[in-house]
This record gives sequence, C-alpha cells and structure tokens, in this order.
Amino acid sequence: MQQKPAPTPEFQISEIKDVVVRELRKFADRLRWLTESFRRDELSPEFFPGMAYLSSMRPGVACGPHEHVDQATRTNR
Repeated sequence: MQQKPAPTPEFQISEIKDVVVRELRKFADRLRWLTESFRRDELSPEFFPGMAYLSSMRPGVACGPHEHVDQATRTNR
C-alpha cells in the first residue's frame, strides 16, 4: 500500500518574538568579503551573544590559518 505524502505547510511571513532583524554590512577587498551577523557591542545587554560572522574568499584565492594579535572589539560608535 502506497502512503500519501505529508502535506506541505504553507509559508507565512511574520515576526518572530525576540528576534532582531537588521541590515548587514559587507566589508570587502580584492581577496575576500566578510559580513558580521551580530556583535556584542551592537546589541542590548539582554541579548549578548558575542559575535558571529560569515566570510568567503574570492574564486582562485586561498587563505591559511591566521591570528589577529592586535585586534580589539569596537566599543564606541
């Protein structure tokens, strides 16, 4: 006996409680681009997740492991 596929739920655009939506800024140079999903210094203390980002190298470019020894998080805007 063949089973019927489960019904596909209909997608509805709506707000999600406690989710903050904002425009992402993209930083780019000739080798790569990066966008920060969020930063601790840009959110209310109640959210304080730290930091998350997404980055990608341009086609044909390779980047090895590296460290940002003198990097500090921005605290003033």
